[in-house]
Amino acid sequence: MNNKLLSFSITLLIFLACLPSTLYSATSISLGSATLQLNGIAIQSELRSDWFINALYLSEKSTNPEAILSDVNPKRMEIKVLADHLSGRRLKRFWVERIRNNNNPSDVLALAKQVRNFANAMGQNLVANDVITIDYLPGTATRISINGSKTADLSPKIFNMVLKSWIGELPPSNEFKTAILGETNYDALLSRYQAIQPSEARIALFDQKLQEEIARKAKLEEEKRLAEEKKKAAEEEKKRQELLAQQQAEQERQTQLAQAAEAQKREQEQLKQAEEAARKAEEAAAKPPVVEVPAGPTPEEIAAIKRNYTNSIKRHYSPYFKYPTRELIKRYGGTIFKRPKKGKTHGKVDVQLEVDHDGDLVGGSVIKSSGERILDEAVEKALFDAVPFPAMPSELKEDTFSTVLSISIPAPTL
Repeated sequence: MNNKLLSFSITLLIFLACLPSTLYSATSISLGSATLQLNGIAIQSELRSDWFINALYLSEKSTNPEAILSDVNPKRMEIKVLADHLSGRRLKRFWVERIRNNNNPSDVLALAKQVRNFANAMGQNLVANDVITIDYLPGTATRISINGSKTADLSPKIFNMVLKSWIGELPPSNEFKTAILGETNYDALLSRYQAIQPSEARIALFDQKLQEEIARKAKLEEEKRLAEEKKKAAEEEKKRQELLAQQQAEQERQTQLAQAAEAQKREQEQLKQAEEAARKAEEAAAKPPVVEVPAGPTPEEIAAIKRNYTNSIKRHYSPYFKYPTRELIKRYGGTIFKRPKKGKTHGKVDVQLEVDHDGDLVGGSVIKSSGERILDEAVEKALFDAVPFPAMPSELKEDTFSTVLSISIPAPTL
């Protein structure tokens, strides 16, 4: 009897050892010093085609979207590609739209540069079995990696904006959201999910891209260093020339004084002429130095350039504004346009805007509302759609240009 029990125990241990480890290893992962638990798995379909199989990892499982978004511990979104091929250009548009559809326009506008950097990082040509991880590193970064190679480190705030595309108001589907929140059993998907791994060739490709990006950044840093050294050398040379000019002027002045003294000594008998010569020498010595006017535009010209550039931005923006007729009718009904009211159907919105040298949007916010949030959001959406704006004038040397646009929204006409 004991021999049969021993034999059964050995057989059971061998059976358990042969079970696929994927059933267990996928349920928890390590992120830095933190251990994360698998919260849910779901297949994301777009245009009636399966694109991704996605997983969400948390420090503690939760079915509450608000609690997940407010969790300050490390988190991970993991995306595994099911489609045979997805183009980078298509994925850039896809991620921008998903973020915009699930976040307040003012939040997206305030982090416009970061949103576009995220879309660029995710906008890679992908094939089946590629793996993307989006990690939330509290207080440090939102880190994006593809096939094990880091693609970008962005603002920590970007993570929740992306996560809302899964568990926000407009997820890929209600079934997807329910699965990611762990409200449905994911055992059926777990083996399939864990079995998806990138090929060695795809790992090597993205590792090469990482090394090339590191080399590119190193080259840019070296070029920046050389440019700064060149600028510093030019400034030092300018100071040296100015000092040399001052020394030459002082030598000339000393020579003039010596000549005047010699003339006064020789012509003592002609006191009147000597006194006149001395007076002229003193006047020459007291004459203020010539002040060179620095090259470049004056402050008044710079102010005019900034005004003209602000007007150029406003003209560029105007065609992108679309009056939110449908949203106002949805909120107030069609009769709202029979008696237009300022602060409800029309008004003025003041927006603070910041762009870089290429005219790309760095950030912005509404600083004076029209009185109707629907109108304010229409203005914010148009500003985001208008990117890129005209490039900064070469006379403006700052890294970015910040201005305030006063945008008038006229009363609608029936």
